[in-house]
Amino acid sequence: MSQDLHETEDEARARRALQGGGGNDTLEGMEARVAVLEQIAKSNEKLLEKMDARMMKLEDRQHADFMWLLTLGLGATALILGTMAYGFHWL
Repeated sequence: MSQDLHETEDEARARRALQGGGGNDTLEGMEARVAVLEQIAKSNEKLLEKMDARMMKLEDRQHADFMWLLTLGLGATALILGTMAYGFHWL
């Protein structure tokens, strides 16, 4: 015999609700689906907050690295210009 024949009415309703089939029985499973979606939304919100914090740290780090490289580049340029000025007897 088929397993469907041994299904109780509640099991059949739950199966149809999960499958998204038509009929009035799907409204019974809708609250459970909405609860799951709300839980997923909360989980995603927490994950986005963590990602935002990480991005802010990365942004701060990149800004610090950029300032360090800018200072290094300006210092190297000043050193080269000073050396050229000394070599050409401009100073």
